[in-house]
Amino acid sequence: NGGPQGAEAESVDDLLKAPTAKQRQLMDAGDELRKLLAEPTTRQSLIAQKFMNKTQNMAQFCPNGSRADCRRVLGSAAAC
Repeated sequence: NGGPQGAEAESVDDLLKAPTAKQRQLMDAGDELRKLLAEPTTRQSLIAQKFMNKTQNMAQFCPNGSRADCRRVLGSAAAC
C-alpha cells in the first residue's frame, strides 16, 4: 500500500539512477570510438583486397603440402 508517496519515491529514485547528460555524452563518445576502432583501416582494406580471389575460382591445394613433398610422395618429377 505505497500510495502516492511510494510512487513519488520510486520516480525520484529512478531519476537519481538515470545517467546524467554528461554521462550520456561520454557513453555516446565511447560508442563512437568503439565503432571507429572496429572499422578496418584503409591500409587493412587494401591488403585484404590484394589477397582476395578476383576470379571467384577456388584453388585446390595439394594434400602433400609443398611441391617438393608432392613430387617425393608421387615419385614423379612433376608436382600435381
